[in-house]
Amino acid sequence: MTTTTALQTAQMLSPGANLQAYVHSVNSIPVLSVEQERDLGER
Repeated sequence: MTTTTALQTAQMLSPGANLQAYVHSVNSIPVLSVEQERDLGER
């Protein structure tokens, strides 16, 4: 990885009554790229 990354806490702990809001919240969480996942796996 060429940039420094830090973990961020998730503010949404439960979806509540609205499934659409939950899906939107889940989709806003960044995921690792293939390269980042490979780099972490090799550590």
